[in-house]
Amino acid sequence: MQGQRLTGQAVALELGFSTAPVRDANHRLIHEGLVERGKGYSTRVAKFPEDELEEIFSNPA
Repeated sequence: MQGQRLTGQAVALELGFSTAPVRDANHRLIHEGLVERGKGYSTRVAKFPEDELEEIFSNPA
């Protein structure tokens, strides 16, 4: 969900992974603009304008 806080430990636990691959994935998602880095180590799901979301989901790659 947009704006939702992501914690590496919670994601790793939910998916059954160690934190290292989750940390690597987080870095890639930040680079792709899907996750935003906050203060410190905080990360959140990026927010997108509604028209941009409609375009993304109406034109799958």
